Amino acid sequence: MGKGQDAAGFRAVFAPGAAAVEGVAAGVTAGLPAVTFLTTFFLQVLLVLELELF
Repeated sequence: MGKGQDAAGFRAVFAPGAAAVEGVAAGVTAGLPAVTFLTTFFLQVLLVLELELF
């Protein structure tokens, strides 16, 4: 088995995993601002409710 075949086999095994990791990383990067916004919004709503209740 030559080096070319080894490299091809290596890529065949690891390329899907690498693509999945990159996809997850891209999803986290894209989702982070939304999560930050929702968390901030939620905390502000709680704060307003507390101020109105007491």
